[in-house]
Amino acid sequence: MQSSLQNSSQMNASQVTAPGSTSSYQIDPNSSAEPKTSGKKYKIIIVEDENDAREVFVQLLETNPDYEVSSAADGQDALAKIEAEGGKIDLVLLDIVMPRLDGVDTLRKIRAEKEKYGDPIVVMLTNLGGEVAIDTAMKLGAQGYLMKIEVEPVQLLEKIAEFLKKREEGGAKPANVIQDDGGKKEEAPAEMPKAA
Repeated sequence: MQSSLQNSSQMNASQVTAPGSTSSYQIDPNSSAEPKTSGKKYKIIIVEDENDAREVFVQLLETNPDYEVSSAADGQDALAKIEAEGGKIDLVLLDIVMPRLDGVDTLRKIRAEKEKYGDPIVVMLTNLGGEVAIDTAMKLGAQGYLMKIEVEPVQLLEKIAEFLKKREEGGAKPANVIQDDGGKKEEAPAEMPKAA
């Protein structure tokens, strides 16, 4: 699946183009998307098989000095990197459709082997309205999902900051952003069912 990205090699750290978008956005360093943290470095891994989209997500998240960002091209690569970090990843942005090991199976392994992979916040990324895959991911313990083609860069930064802040405040999870086919946003319950 090809994203309609502008030439990402010409972007600077404060200007990004969202996957699927034709507009680039300036990221204001004083934006409310910047987390109010204690100076902790958060480890985030972006798992995305599309090179351009992965690069854009990395560049976008690197605009926040509190984020240590790494990336993987598929689920197998991600699991190896998470394990190499001793399971000390705070947040995983996980594409659903990927070669070798897809996002749902990657999430299943992360949740089944917490001693190996820790207990990171997992937010699924998709361009599909595939409700079955999204529902399965939510039941496996994903905290939310984002439609790559519709999410604005500032929204992504705000959502990530919200998840990390809630985790620091005691593990409460924010409501999950759900976008229907008309692009309308609605809030889903913060607590999603866990798999039996």
